Amino acid sequence: MLPLATILLDPPTTFLAGTIIALLSTKLIRKSGAVEVWKAATFGAAWAVVYGLAVGWMYFIRTDWMYVYLMDTTNVPLVPTYLAFFVIMLAFGFAGALAVGHLVQQSKLSWAIALTVAALFTLVMIFVLTGPQYVVIGSTKEYWAGAAKKLVDDPEAMRAVNGITIGTIAGSLPILFLRIRDLRRA
Repeated sequence: MLPLATILLDPPTTFLAGTIIALLSTKLIRKSGAVEVWKAATFGAAWAVVYGLAVGWMYFIRTDWMYVYLMDTTNVPLVPTYLAFFVIMLAFGFAGALAVGHLVQQSKLSWAIALTVAALFTLVMIFVLTGPQYVVIGSTKEYWAGAAKKLVDDPEAMRAVNGITIGTIAGSLPILFLRIRDLRRA
């Protein structure tokens, strides 16, 4: 599995998740308007919380990797920067769902879909530009010296990646369940 957990990818990931949640809520938004837009935005923020907590593990054990080796994080105060990062992800998840929900409410579904596609394209382009950094693990100095090892060869990092995946899926299930339940009731 190729991990997608860094400070550059995570906010757009939560934005995209928010847009998808709002698109899944189209029927509800069309029926109940602003109430469902705000509910979708709340679910977008909730998903961002789940994801933010899941990637927190890697943030604290492999910080240079999370920063895509753009800077040496030795002197970065981890708790305050993680909290800022977490709030940014929360805001992006909320904003993605709110924007698409509002577009759906205004009967601009094609714009809502276009925004979701743009969010996906942004995520893909960030990954294309930073892809080599995702497959290796080490310090920033090791990365730039060509001495970082393959991610799959670091058991602690792989446990974290697996934990991120399991945590994100497990945390997403209640959100998905609640949206499907609401859709069935609509």
